[in-house]
Amino acid sequence: MAAPDKIDISTAVFCDDIRREDNGKELLIGVYSGDIVFPHFPGRVNLCIWLPWIGKTKPEETTKFKLRLLDSDKEILGSEFEISTQEESSCGSLAIGGIVAHFHNETTLNVHVKRNSERWKTLKSIRVRSRQTNMQK
Repeated sequence: MAAPDKIDISTAVFCDDIRREDNGKELLIGVYSGDIVFPHFPGRVNLCIWLPWIGKTKPEETTKFKLRLLDSDKEILGSEFEISTQEESSCGSLAIGGIVAHFHNETTLNVHVKRNSERWKTLKSIRVRSRQTNMQK
């Protein structure tokens, strides 16, 4: 698969922890492949978000990104970051950790990203619910 002509982030992964080994491999621990489920509300969770990226840039060129994490429509995390590469074609990842999230009711978390002045793009949505929600259906 050929790398896109510019740096692209196309997905996000929610997990409990992200670690990097001495050889550069990343370990994603406790990956949420479905909903985030609590026995009941209120609930608290430590979250990490892993963002893999791929793309082409001119060596030493920088691409600026903005990231936001929304709880329904309320922003609970906002960040700006830059990706620069030493080679024309490259790939990598960005790990965001230490997000302590408190939930009092069912909601949806959405990760959005935008490059420079482009429009916001939704990378991932994940539902937050209690087991009781599942039992009521």
